[in-house]
Amino acid sequence: MKKILGISVMLLLLLSACTKTPEQLYEEQKSGVVMVINKYYYEMKLPSGYTLYFTGLDEDGDIEGFTENVEDVKKEPAVSFGTAFFIDDNGSLLTNRHVASPPIDKELVKQKFAAIMSALQQRAGEYMEELRVAYAQAEEEANSIVSYEYGDLVTTDENWLRELAAAAEQMEKEYNEAQEAIETLEQIKDPRGIVINPVCELGIALEGSSPKDEYDFLKKHPCRVVRTSGAQEVDLALLKLVKGSTPSDAYVFNAFAAKDNLGIGDPLYMIGYNAGVELSYTKRGILSQLTEGRVTQQPDGERVLYDIATVQGSSGSPVLNAKGELVAVNFAKYAKSDNFNLGIPLKAIRDFLK
Repeated sequence: MKKILGISVMLLLLLSACTKTPEQLYEEQKSGVVMVINKYYYEMKLPSGYTLYFTGLDEDGDIEGFTENVEDVKKEPAVSFGTAFFIDDNGSLLTNRHVASPPIDKELVKQKFAAIMSALQQRAGEYMEELRVAYAQAEEEANSIVSYEYGDLVTTDENWLRELAAAAEQMEKEYNEAQEAIETLEQIKDPRGIVINPVCELGIALEGSSPKDEYDFLKKHPCRVVRTSGAQEVDLALLKLVKGSTPSDAYVFNAFAAKDNLGIGDPLYMIGYNAGVELSYTKRGILSQLTEGRVTQQPDGERVLYDIATVQGSSGSPVLNAKGELVAVNFAKYAKSDNFNLGIPLKAIRDFLK
């Protein structure tokens, strides 16, 4: 009996030696977690050859930042924040697909685009009617100040007649332009065949750094998208620093170390940048947060459900077990509750990295 008790005590001591306190875990690994900034807009290529641009959809589902000038959309792109973490010494980072390439409801965009084109077409038709009325009025005024004497045209106000003639010529020009616009709009308002893609510029901020503005992220540590997962349920993307190397003092996470055996009640920790710069920017620079919770549902191989509290910006955060090993990547909040979040499990992570 004493021998059995002694073995049990030894096992407990070994187990406790493997686990880490939240403070130990955070201090060891925080340098490997970075904040991601994505400045982006969407490019809409029409079958007719036109290219239009916009920045997204508002709360009502209407298109924002709609323009035909790419320089205009570049001046005021959309901006989003997320989290990523280093997985090798070559500047490779793992994050969510929706952080690297913001998704959008393309079918809704096409519907809204067709509605915009129809509205513009209707407005052009109304403008043509306004021009017709104005032209008739100008013609009537011109007739009121002219007459014929012995076959010659005479006027009571020669300057006014010249102004009326110039106005009529301008209205005729605008009428023809509006007519051409209606014909063009008729050709491009059909949403079939429209191709919509995000155009992204990505950069990161390291733990403890103090970027002055959005451009500081992009200038100091720019990165590119290597690839994204093609599986809808696997919200993962691989990024790579343009310079091609991981900072020497950054922690590197190992996606192949832990056992894929999470169970209900297992403690979990997450290091991430909740709320982007809004919450993470401090007097000591950009600082991540460590949050904790437990597995709340038996993992099914496609997702891990846990009760770690998060807000927007934590997408792409590493989820760790009590030993500090990577066991999931945070990717979504359960829409009907703030108490549940979802992570991508190890098997999907490893399959993606392979």
